[in-house]
Amino acid sequence: EISYSNGTYTLLKNLDCSEYQGVPLRIRSNVTLDGGGYMITGGVAYPVISMGTVNDVTVRNATFGGGYTAVLVGGTTSNITLTNLKGGPGIAFEQDGNHSNVVFTDNIMHGPGAGYNNGFQLFSINGLTVRNNIARNYGNAGMYFLRITGNLIIENNAVYGNSYGVLFNAVNNVSINQNSFNFNAGSNYYGHLRFINSNNLTV
Repeated sequence: EISYSNGTYTLLKNLDCSEYQGVPLRIRSNVTLDGGGYMITGGVAYPVISMGTVNDVTVRNATFGGGYTAVLVGGTTSNITLTNLKGGPGIAFEQDGNHSNVVFTDNIMHGPGAGYNNGFQLFSINGLTVRNNIARNYGNAGMYFLRITGNLIIENNAVYGNSYGVLFNAVNNVSINQNSFNFNAGSNYYGHLRFINSNNLTV
C-alpha cells in the first residue's frame, strides 16, 4: 500500500484505519510522506498522523477522513512542511511543544472537526509561513495563532463560516500585509479577526 524511495513514502491507494485504536501513522525525522492524492481515514479518538521531536519532515498530497485531528505535531520540531492536505479534522501544533521553521501552504480544511475544532491550530512556533490555505465551517477558529515568534508570513488565505475567523493570542510585534486575509467567500460568526494578549500587530 506504500512505496518507498530516497526518503519518500508514497501511498498507492486509500488507507482505511478507522477501526484501529491508535495513531495510524507516526512520522520520524528526515521523511517525506506523499499521500498520492489518496484518502487516509483514522479513528475518531486519535490523530491520523502524529509527529513529535522530529526535524525535516514533509507531509503532502493527502486527504483525511475521520480522526481526532488530521495531523498532530508535538514535542520539539523544526523544518516542517505541510502542503496540499485536505479534509475535515484540522491540523494542530501543540501549545506545549517547541516548533521552528514551519511552512503551511495550499491546504484545504473544512469542519466540523472532531477534536480541537479549529481548522489550523498553530501554537508555539518560531518562524511560520501560512500561504494559500482555506479553513471553513469550524466551531472554533478557522486559524488560531498562539505564541508565534520570529518571522510570520500570512498571505492569500480564505477563512470563512467559522465561529472565529482568525484568532491571535500572545502574538507580538508582527507585521501582516493588508491583503493577507481573504474573506470574500463568506463570513465568520464572531468576526474576521480577534486579538487576545497581542501587541504591535500591523494589519
